[in-house]
Amino acid sequence: MSTVETPLLSIDEEFGQIWAANDMTNQQHPALAAGTEAHERLMKDPESGRSTLYITDVTLRDGQQQRTNEVTTAQRVEVFDRIVETGVDCIEIGHLGNSNGDQQLATAIVQHVAEREEQDERYANVKLQVLFGSQEELIKDGIRVLQDAFQAHYGEEWQEAMEDKVVVHVYDALDENLLATRSTPYGQQESARRVKAASQHALDAGFRRFSLTGEAATAASPEEAIQYYRSITQHLLARNTNSVNINLTNTYGFSANPEWNAHVLTEVNAGVKYGFPERRVTTSIHTHNDVASAADMSIAAIVAGIDRLEGTLDGMGERAGNVATITVVDRLLEAARHQHEEDIRAAEGKRS
Repeated sequence: MSTVETPLLSIDEEFGQIWAANDMTNQQHPALAAGTEAHERLMKDPESGRSTLYITDVTLRDGQQQRTNEVTTAQRVEVFDRIVETGVDCIEIGHLGNSNGDQQLATAIVQHVAEREEQDERYANVKLQVLFGSQEELIKDGIRVLQDAFQAHYGEEWQEAMEDKVVVHVYDALDENLLATRSTPYGQQESARRVKAASQHALDAGFRRFSLTGEAATAASPEEAIQYYRSITQHLLARNTNSVNINLTNTYGFSANPEWNAHVLTEVNAGVKYGFPERRVTTSIHTHNDVASAADMSIAAIVAGIDRLEGTLDGMGERAGNVATITVVDRLLEAARHQHEEDIRAAEGKRS
């Protein structure tokens, strides 16, 4: 017998009704109003929503997930060092829920950081992101690995160090087609519940920094994505979480399209953050390159005000790869250079 799930309207029922009526600019709901206002500001001033772009490098997890048996832990730690040298502030070091190799790597990296951080502030500042699926038993096992590593290498201050350095990244599917492939299919409401339950184990263990992924978010509708992420974010912030990053995943590598373009991404970015404490909720974009549009989709998200880019330095990863962060940075610098040249020509024209 099939069960009928409660619609994902536990946060804002009116919000869902507005979206169901296909009225994206309706001002009745404040989250929609915030999104519309953000887009209007962006159209008037493209730089209004941009300050610093942050990067999370996922080479050691997503970039190597099909190759981990071919490299040693020592070699992967060396890759970690090279990534630290680039200056990124967050590195995903493995999937601790389903890989003994990644658990060994996490233990080695905690030790490595503890040994180097006094001599090199980059090691002191970098955040270590660890990925977990929503299976509760697996996240409890991975949490024990991290606790043991920090206790071994940080002494009496291990709890504070772990709270400061680790970002717990929890995911489940958001796309209903992907959810339907589960051995026992379930829907978006159950997916959100599972992410909350798994995250609670990390909260109970003392972790306070989180990142959330609804897998294949851009295959769902924007309104489904907003409500999914808001539901989990509200749950975490109510439980003494320091920060929550909302990771929009373009799992299938779609190109920007009418349902997911810079305009919609602006509204989604504002909608998921609306009403939450400033700076405690951030957003990121994670794209794959199946149709050679990962950089385009990432740049559309950055233009829309997304705070963080997830990818690998040179684009390595499963299937056609992740977005190459160096390509995105190069294109943004190129655009900035062209804009600077135009500003100079405009200024010279006014003087002449």
